[in-house]
Amino acid sequence: MEFLFAVCDPKMTGRLQMTPAAKDCQKIVEAFMDAVLSKDPCRSTEEDYEPLMKLTDQTVPCDKTLFWSGTGELVHQYIKSQPEMFTLENTLLGYMADGLKWCGDAGSSGEGLGCSGPSRGTWGAGALSSAKKQK
Repeated sequence: MEFLFAVCDPKMTGRLQMTPAAKDCQKIVEAFMDAVLSKDPCRSTEEDYEPLMKLTDQTVPCDKTLFWSGTGELVHQYIKSQPEMFTLENTLLGYMADGLKWCGDAGSSGEGLGCSGPSRGTWGAGALSSAKKQK
């Protein structure tokens, strides 16, 4: 998961609502991997991502955040014309997880990339965290 270290490069992060340099990238990547690796994909929960949520914690404006499901193309076209709006993908955690699909394996220390399923736990935890942090 070396590509996750791209969060440490401000040139790679575009429209993020948080400066990656303000966070400890190594700890964030380790927390992400701890939430994913060696986990039974059928037992993955939002709580597995709590340490990661704390490390990527940020406040988002309640009147500028768009939550979506199944309408990503439309929403992203809209925010291009409304630059003050953003989605979870514009948060640090969302940027890291965008486009990834993974699952853990309780009997392995492998990465488990390419699976579907538990990656939605990150999006659920991210959405919940963002909703709680809106100001």
